[in-house]
Amino acid sequence: MSDNTREQSEISAPLFVTGATGYIGGRLVPRLLDAGYRVRCLTRNRRKLEARPWAGLEGVEIVALPAPEGPVTTTNSPGAMRKEVSSSASSLAR
Repeated sequence: MSDNTREQSEISAPLFVTGATGYIGGRLVPRLLDAGYRVRCLTRNRRKLEARPWAGLEGVEIVALPAPEGPVTTTNSPGAMRKEVSSSASSLAR
């Protein structure tokens, strides 16, 4: 196991991935899992995400974003869903 893989597998909080049903996100999640990361996938459509072959694997958490009733607030925004994650996929690409 490389030092990089070992460091990644020691991360206790999952990585937050949005767009996991899209072209890039759908290919990113299995790679993150293979590298030892746990992932938390945010989706508006749980069924669409559950259709992915990796959706039922250990290390995958699916969070369905409810349609907000009324204005988006700090408690029902996608940003609130990022609590307790070690990083978002967009910050890994930098």
